[in-house]
Amino acid sequence: MFEFKEFKENGFIIKKNLISKEQCNLMLDWLNNYKDFSSKDLEPYSNIPYIYSNILKEKDSPFHNIINNKFIKEFSNKILNEESEFYFLKVNNKSKWIGQDICYHQEFAVSKHMGLKEDDSIQIFLALEPHTIDNGCLKIIEKSHLDGEIEHEDFFDPSFNHKLRVGYDEMEKLIKKYKLKNCILEPGDCIIFNQFVVHGSASNKSDLNRKAIVGWITRKTFNFDEKKNKIFWNKRQNITLKSLEKKIKETKEKIESFNSGMKLLK
Repeated sequence: MFEFKEFKENGFIIKKNLISKEQCNLMLDWLNNYKDFSSKDLEPYSNIPYIYSNILKEKDSPFHNIINNKFIKEFSNKILNEESEFYFLKVNNKSKWIGQDICYHQEFAVSKHMGLKEDDSIQIFLALEPHTIDNGCLKIIEKSHLDGEIEHEDFFDPSFNHKLRVGYDEMEKLIKKYKLKNCILEPGDCIIFNQFVVHGSASNKSDLNRKAIVGWITRKTFNFDEKKNKIFWNKRQNITLKSLEKKIKETKEKIESFNSGMKLLK
């Protein structure tokens, strides 16, 4: 299988036309009627969907076809060298005008805290709409999986959610060795990549939405480590609290400084 060799060498493959454009349109129509959103599924300070998380809840959902896709199943079994299954499947929407950027990261930075080992999982990313540079296509550092686990740093998104990213200096090292690839995709094209591949995407300031199916595939023998994940979750919340406390303190100092300045002007 040529794709197997390519995956091992580059850390990813792009499977063109994995599903048809007609299937993509059917899925998009289904999403237009989707209502099962929580507040965390929406773009910050808006009612625009960012995540469609319960796409397999209904038996007639067309997304079950992804779970049962023959190529995905055979390829993932071969890569993981074992019977595999989807750990999760969702749709991400990088909305036109306001879709956020995703900083460069490795999936392993988070998955290791769930109990996943180095070769336990892969990720799929399937375009439902055209993905271009203008609307924030996925960007991959080719062959970056060869460097193994890379140190990540803490940062916060616009909603002040704690995230992990590959830092500036590490990115500079990577780009001197490897190429940055803009993953221009048509509806139905699918990227399958190693959890050590460094990837990210720009914000969407265009007039075109950029939806994609995203899923983790793991070995069937994988057991979620609840204790390990809880420790990581608590650590992230504490980092968030400390940062918020610092920000609140800085804001209060600014207010006091401003008010003092106003008094002097009087």
